Order: sequence, then structure tokens, then C-alpha cells
Amino acid sequence: PRDIENKSVRIVIRDNMQKLDVPIAELEKKVPVLLDDMQNRLLENARCRQKESTVQLDSFDQVMPALAKKKILLVPWCESTKCEEDIKLETTKLSFDYCDSQELSGAMKSLCIPEDQSSIGKTASKCFFCGNPANRFTLFGRSY
Repeated sequence: PRDIENKSVRIVIRDNMQKLDVPIAELEKKVPVLLDDMQNRLLENARCRQKESTVQLDSFDQVMPALAKKKILLVPWCESTKCEEDIKLETTKLSFDYCDSQELSGAMKSLCIPEDQSSIGKTASKCFFCGNPANRFTLFGRSY
């Protein structure tokens, strides 16, 4: 009732729990700005989490310890379907040795191939798994 008397509304921003009292007359202008700000914060937080969760590797012997830490792997890969099937089989088999929990067991699979390969820093020469010539760096992760 007091807010109605003041002709304002209380807005609570869900990502940071900030509380704002906004005059009703300013809502049409204020809400889009608040939503844009929130979207930018959420996107930046997601990018930071992704960066912290991604490790660049170049050999298969580094894979299982990284997967056990819930990392996403950026690796040089030949992009062969057979190679990916072999990776899935091998990581499924090895996951029981590296994980204390059933929830972390499972195959690793390709997630995506980053469009911009220039920012990766080094040239993909041979596939991290089979040793054949690598086409590009690819993000791999565990499938749950």
C-alpha cells in the first residue's frame, strides 16, 4: 500500500538480489535497461565459468584426470567418426577408474569445433587420441 501511495514498485533483480524502488512512470524506460544489464552480467559470468572450466590438452594421457575435475577439453582432433567412437569407448571404460561417483562416469564426446581457431594459440598438428593429422581444435566433454 505504501508503494502505491508513492506510485512506485519494488523490483528485485534475480541474479544479484538488488532491490530497487522504481516510480511507475519510469518503468517503461527502466525495465529494458535493467534487463540488458542483467543479461550482460549473466553472459559475462557464463564466459568466465566456461574459461575456468576449459583446459587445452594435446595427448590422451591428460584426458581422464581433467575429466575427473569436470573440465571441458580443447584438443587437436582428426574429426574422424571412427576416432570419436573409439574415444567414447575408451573414456567410458576408463571413467570407472577415475571417478568415485557413478554420476561422473560416462563417455567423452565432441561438443563443438570453435569457429575462431586463431585465438587458441598453437597449431593443431596431430590428433590427441589416434595420432593422425589433426584438422582443428575441438571442444570435448563428458556426456551424462
